[in-house]
Amino acid sequence: MKNNIFTLLFAFLITFNGMLPQAAQANDIPVRSAFEAPLTVDDTCLDEYAQRNAYLKKFLVWAPPTVVVSLPVGSFVYFLGLYGLLNVAPSAGLFYAGFGLWYLAVPTIAVGTVALEAKYTVEYFKNREVVRVIDAIRDNRPNNKYVKKFIQKFRKKYKNSDISDEAIVNELYVLDRTNKICDGNLTGKNSSKIQKLLAKRKHIFNYLSRL
Repeated sequence: MKNNIFTLLFAFLITFNGMLPQAAQANDIPVRSAFEAPLTVDDTCLDEYAQRNAYLKKFLVWAPPTVVVSLPVGSFVYFLGLYGLLNVAPSAGLFYAGFGLWYLAVPTIAVGTVALEAKYTVEYFKNREVVRVIDAIRDNRPNNKYVKKFIQKFRKKYKNSDISDEAIVNELYVLDRTNKICDGNLTGKNSSKIQKLLAKRKHIFNYLSRL
């Protein structure tokens, strides 16, 4: 009798433990059972984002030291030329004009570089956010932390949207495979400049909110 009781308890515990993972995953987004067709590099916008971010990264790395080095060198060459010009045609007006031009140009270049650095840094990380989400979805990992975080941000901004998490994932998958996420379809731009064609989070959110 005791053996039967222990056997029943043991069976119950195994059954109960087997149910726990299912309960924990109840809110997970279903993965695709199979891809619609073999994926190729032409079926994704990841290359376009990678190309743009490679340029941005190069700028962010090399622009500051280039400006730091070129400003003193450029200033030296400029004043050397101004000195030679003044020797040929001495003029107080020419001196003040030349010095004033340098005085305005140096801070303008420095401030402009800093502004571009800030702008390109923001663009770089916005592109990387989209890449991480699309990459996870293409790899059939809809419950990836980047995908979940992306959806949470959408829910926070569009609280009244009825679109399901699964539908969001499916839409992102289709947008990428049809290249609509990188051809200006979502940004509303028709340009030869790639940065104007690549959709950011706000563009994708705006599209999803209308579904």
